[in-house]
Amino acid sequence: MTTGALPKKQWLIGLLTLLMVATGTQAANQHWDSSTDPGNQHGDGTWSTSDSQWTTNGTSALAAWTQNNRASFNATGGTSVVTVKSAIQMGTMNFG
Repeated sequence: MTTGALPKKQWLIGLLTLLMVATGTQAANQHWDSSTDPGNQHGDGTWSTSDSQWTTNGTSALAAWTQNNRASFNATGGTSVVTVKSAIQMGTMNFG
């Protein structure tokens, strides 16, 4: 058994694991929803970190955007005009 600094390979594996945890596991899906009715509805609205236009599952209460989450615009039929009001950071964006 050795003492002192970690071998280079173990150090690198530890660093990569930390980076994956810090950047990849915290993002959640947020779905654009213009209504409090069950399901995801199309509709116009403002995308910001303070306006409540997002749901996590189509049945939860509408909430504001959380930076670095994954944006999903997946309601069927209809259209939406989305006005971006503040600087938005997202992991990914999905349509349909």
